Amino acid sequence: MVEALKRVLSLVGGKKLVVAGFAVACACTYGQERPLVDPAIPLAERMFPPLAPLLEKAVRQSARAIGSNLEFLIAQENIGVQRSRMLPSAGGYMTYSYAQDRRLDRADPLNAAKLAYSMVMTQPIFHWGALKAGNDYGKLTAKIAENNYGETCRLLVLELRAAYLRMVVQKAGVKRAQFALRIAETELKQAEGQLKAGAIATAEILTPQRRVRQTQLEFERAEEDYRFSRVTVERLAGVEAIDERSIPTSVAEVPFPKDRLRALAEHFNASETSDGNYRLKIAQLRVDQEKLNYRILDKALRPKFNVVTGVTQDEVSYTGSPADRARTQSLYGGLNVTWNVFDGFLTTTQRRASMLRVRQLEGDLDERQREQSESVRNQMKQIEFAARSTAMAEEMLAEYNLMVAVRQDNVTRGLSAPWEMESVTIARDGVLLQTMLARSDFLGRIADFLSSIGRDPALQTLVPPRS
Repeated sequence: MVEALKRVLSLVGGKKLVVAGFAVACACTYGQERPLVDPAIPLAERMFPPLAPLLEKAVRQSARAIGSNLEFLIAQENIGVQRSRMLPSAGGYMTYSYAQDRRLDRADPLNAAKLAYSMVMTQPIFHWGALKAGNDYGKLTAKIAENNYGETCRLLVLELRAAYLRMVVQKAGVKRAQFALRIAETELKQAEGQLKAGAIATAEILTPQRRVRQTQLEFERAEEDYRFSRVTVERLAGVEAIDERSIPTSVAEVPFPKDRLRALAEHFNASETSDGNYRLKIAQLRVDQEKLNYRILDKALRPKFNVVTGVTQDEVSYTGSPADRARTQSLYGGLNVTWNVFDGFLTTTQRRASMLRVRQLEGDLDERQREQSESVRNQMKQIEFAARSTAMAEEMLAEYNLMVAVRQDNVTRGLSAPWEMESVTIARDGVLLQTMLARSDFLGRIADFLSSIGRDPALQTLVPPRS
């Protein structure tokens, strides 16, 4: 995998490091795509096609995904750091000097050119499995970073869906606030005309003036909320701007395929697998990683065996003839043994701490495994609650739609004044906004459930395949 990373980086250059990193991350996590979720299960991107490309861009180029992806790249490079300890190492020194030696047994100084050097190559051969454990430790670190990247993308996709639905509802809210402001301004103009005609007292103009100020405030607030929601969606998706014309102003009714959702939940609970649950995978990897750390510490005080070979050259002064000086060149090879016999109980203390850490991480893993099925059960309950809440909102909306239709008929027949039609329309629009919020919450609950069991279509190329 490191070699693949190097090839990609060499092709794209340093300025495109993040793009290359994403490509490698996808290569690491992509296998066979698992079956797509049943099209009958509602998702925001299926109801709003412009959302689908935003989700795709979010996991590729948003700031959050890029930051997590860089952590993954760093962990990939650290595999090479651990592996390097198993490979040969070579090094040495060379010194050339012109020296003048003054000795007590000679009257004159002795001038001489000196060349000394040493080159040594060392190959570890037996470290009681500690080197391999270190290499495996680095690989697990990369797997943890990979799953952190997947969890980041999973949460990002959920947040982007919710932000998009909120933006749609708030755009509809701007239209409602604008309609209410237009009605209030019309009423104020009518009141001003009546005041000029002397039909009403001066004090009676205060109420429509206050209503205009209030609706103006609500309109400006709705516009700012919508603007901020749009900026949030753009930031989460990592795009410059969203085409205003592509943003819808309504959330349609959401079907409830109860049996199909329950079948997915039952299959997930029966599979006894952690696929799609990145947090559970990370917990298991941390346990395995700490066990490797314990193995490394357990071998710290044992002798280490290495093969060494090298060449040296240095001067030799013979005491029998001080004027003579020789250079000795030595080629050698052999076995090197290093043994740290006692380190002040440092290794013993670290080993005990590692064992306690393993127990702690195993406890966290057991807790997450117990949470898994219960969490899915709770999500199914929340979906059912959201479905019931949405159904009640739909009933109320149907009642208000009927009231609008009746009032429209009465206005047409001259039985009601036009302002009465406007009043009931504003009330109906308020109920419509609440219904849209209920539909959005329902969609969000379904998406959260699919994401937690690893069935989110937006993550098909990021989630490891189900066995």
